[in-house]
Amino acid sequence: MNFKAMKHLLLTSAVSLVLLPGYAGLATLAQTHGSMSSESERSFQPTLISLTRNRDMTISDVRSLYVMPFEPDSGGFRSNIIEGLRAWNRVKVVSSQAKADAVVEGAARSTGYGFWGKISVRSTKDNRVLWSGEARRHDGSGDGMAFNQLVSRLKAAASQ
Repeated sequence: MNFKAMKHLLLTSAVSLVLLPGYAGLATLAQTHGSMSSESERSFQPTLISLTRNRDMTISDVRSLYVMPFEPDSGGFRSNIIEGLRAWNRVKVVSSQAKADAVVEGAARSTGYGFWGKISVRSTKDNRVLWSGEARRHDGSGDGMAFNQLVSRLKAAASQ
């Protein structure tokens, strides 16, 4: 296996390497870390090094959510989002940001001819946005409620 292929393997997955004597690049790595102390040991003892790469959290990894307070003019949008999330058995809605894998932030407004709402889900681990969506409901259009549209889209994204 050449160096480029090994580097790709290390960066994309969890692997274990057995360092054998005579493989100069890896033996040097093992020596640097003090796992082989003498010439005779290097010729007889392979060294096992486990390497893992932490992958970033995705929306599919989220198991607990905290719904942040929304803007004051959001009406009952926040409580409707919470209700929709609680009905979803895949995630737990928790009472504080410290207990959550991710937080839901949102805003909503009456537009004069309907309703507009937006939510985003942000990781509490690294503050990255994992998912976001926006929905509009026009009066008399027969569109589903904006909060139902958003919760349904979030569920679909998390199931992929």
